[in-house]
Amino acid sequence: MSTFIKIATVCLLTAVASPLFAQVHLEVNFAPPAPRHEIVVTAPSADVVWMPGYYQYNALNARYVWVPGHYATPPAGQTTWVRPRYVKHGNHYDFVAGQWTANPGKHKGWTNGKHKGWYKAHGKKER
Repeated sequence: MSTFIKIATVCLLTAVASPLFAQVHLEVNFAPPAPRHEIVVTAPSADVVWMPGYYQYNALNARYVWVPGHYATPPAGQTTWVRPRYVKHGNHYDFVAGQWTANPGKHKGWTNGKHKGWYKAHGKKER
């Protein structure tokens, strides 16, 4: 096998496999503040869903920054917004990105501006 084919094969395998391992993981050792109280205004149309604000960790400043809530149109077939959240693992917190879903499971999410409240219904605090 020629050197060129070997190099091309390695480059191709690296290009294909790299996205599979590209997950970013930040270990944050302190919890985010309690979510801010937001005033949810009337939806501009019946086709939008409220996406509540959340705290995003800023590694450059080593602090949480508030990202305000807003209305958005869900993708086709996806009706519920499951908000971003932090999950405690041992002595650090992992960030779980928000997502649109048709089947939210235990995280009932937001539909038409109303929270479905898995955390409240199960006596747990959402961060």
